[in-house]
Parts: sequence; structure tokens; C-alpha cells
Amino acid sequence: DPNTIVSSVHTKAFNHMINTQPTNGVHVGDATSNFKIYTLDWNWDKMEMFVGDEGNPFQQRVLIWEKHNGDWTRWPFDRNFFVLLNIAVGGAWGGSQGIDENIFPRRMEIDWVYFYKWQ
Repeated sequence: DPNTIVSSVHTKAFNHMINTQPTNGVHVGDATSNFKIYTLDWNWDKMEMFVGDEGNPFQQRVLIWEKHNGDWTRWPFDRNFFVLLNIAVGGAWGGSQGIDENIFPRRMEIDWVYFYKWQ
């Protein structure tokens, strides 16, 4: 469903290769027709992912992931890490039910990406 927004966390202990990654999706009715604000709110103890719009960027929580007892294989986010924005098509997850070739071509438009540091 193109109007389902999915967020996942991948670490050494929790990842797609062993099917243990924390993942959640929410339905956003106009996700493909209007720009949305995607927020990753990260601090030393947890990460929360949200989707919303200019009026309310925290409208829907997509996923929350909390620190796990200081074990870096579960919580490596107190050092440098990457944020990946993508369209998942195919593979064992996005293509598990097959792929309708008539959907192509597809594109993901990103208006801007900001990074704010907590003070």
C-alpha cells in the first residue's frame, strides 16, 4: 500500500537479515499526494519516529525504540549512525507477495532534510 509509512530500526542484534528488526507502519491517506514531515526524535535513551504535516509534524507516531541496557548490539545510537530514506521494492519483504510491474517507474521526492541538535 503506497499510503503506508513504515519505520524500522536496524542494529547488529535486531536486523532484517535475521528478521528481528523492530518495524511498524501507519496508514497516511494522502502520503502519495502531499508532502509530509517525517521526524526522527532521538536522544540518549530512545528514538521516536513520527509522520505529520506542517500543522502537526508529530501527528502519528510510527515507531518508538528504547535503549537496551547499554548493549551496543541493541543500541549503537550513542555514536555516529546513518539515517536511510528509501522506497522498498522487491526482496523478501517488499516483494514477498510479488511485484506488479505496472507500478513502474516510481520516485520519491524529498523537499528538504533538516538536522537539529538538542541543546
